[in-house]
Amino acid sequence: MAGHLRLVLVGLSGVGKSAAGNTILGREEFPSGISSTSWTTRSEERRGERYGRLVTVIDTPGLFNTELSEEQLRAELQRAVSLCEPGPHAFLLVLQLGRFTQQEKRVMETLQELLSKSVDQFTVLLFTHGDRLEDQTIEEFISEDTNLQELLRKCGGRYHVFNNKDMRDTQQVWELFNTVHSMAERNQQEYFDLQNEQDREKRTLSYLLRLFPSDRFRNLLVNIVAGSAIGAVVGTIIGAIMVAAGEAEGGAAKVVSITAVIGAAVGAALGFLVSKKCGVQ
Repeated sequence: MAGHLRLVLVGLSGVGKSAAGNTILGREEFPSGISSTSWTTRSEERRGERYGRLVTVIDTPGLFNTELSEEQLRAELQRAVSLCEPGPHAFLLVLQLGRFTQQEKRVMETLQELLSKSVDQFTVLLFTHGDRLEDQTIEEFISEDTNLQELLRKCGGRYHVFNNKDMRDTQQVWELFNTVHSMAERNQQEYFDLQNEQDREKRTLSYLLRLFPSDRFRNLLVNIVAGSAIGAVVGTIIGAIMVAAGEAEGGAAKVVSITAVIGAAVGAALGFLVSKKCGVQ
């Protein structure tokens, strides 16, 4: 990753993706500003040199964009990945500092549906309008919203803050590059390879379907879950009886918990055996 750094900006419309791209490149490359409609309806590529290295930034249409169908948005996101072949080092999920909306709660799931389940491993949260924090720290802001904390957890705890009004602040860009570099080292995979990730998901699904034909697999799962639930209930009752009869040593809650777990395990095993007996292979 020492030579060419490739970044894809994703997020809702109007959160500052284009402005963030301009900040990264250090000059006005993407149109940005206040508008009643989205500035970006197609994925766009811009390049520049920062700190002696080539940087490619891809701006994408806003997720949940009303001007694009789901398939059109999927195509544009996949095109964004292809514009920075062999693949982006990071997806920068741009969020505007302020109220965390219902749509923003679903952005990661939407990205995973449109691209790949593994996209979260290559994602950094990028907060814009950092000047709004004033005397508050970003950690204090995050601590106020459990939904935001959950999104951050899905992204491996990676985040950064931009003040897009001050493009002269090169330190914020340098720190973002360091975050991306650390993520790549932790992943032990330098960049996101869409084709490889999709092929891996298809291979996993194909393998499971070969092991368990769909109807039989569903029946097997139902029997195991049902058996486990029934076993847990029976185990709980047996534990309560043992405590009441004075035949068990230790705290009542501990005894009941142990018998419930044993019951659940036995029930799951019986559910599996019943499935085998009934022909679910």
